[in-house]
Amino acid sequence: MNIIATDTDVIEILSNNESLISGKLVGISIYTKEHRLQIDLNIELMYSKKMKNIKLQFIGVSEYSFSYSSDNYFYNIETYKFFKEENIFYISLDPSHTHNDESNIADNDYIKAENIILLG
Repeated sequence: MNIIATDTDVIEILSNNESLISGKLVGISIYTKEHRLQIDLNIELMYSKKMKNIKLQFIGVSEYSFSYSSDNYFYNIETYKFFKEENIFYISLDPSHTHNDESNIADNDYIKAENIILLG
């Protein structure tokens, strides 16, 4: 996979040209690299004309939370929040129904990280 964008450019691409809506999260990898926590999300985009499979790499993760139950499908993206809050990138794949530009304690399946890379 090649680097398509980094940091705020990732938000712009996935908010304007491409969308995670109706995409499918097909894998999550959590590991340390150079003493920093990193999380990779592998996603299949449903409506993209340019990119079908992408990887979002969250680098310097300060907090994350994901949960799973076999009562639910793994893992269709029906809605999401994705923005930069102060110096932290924030994504929630199961957000509460509050403002789309702020994190909320009721958000689920979220990541907070210093940097993000979009690969495709």
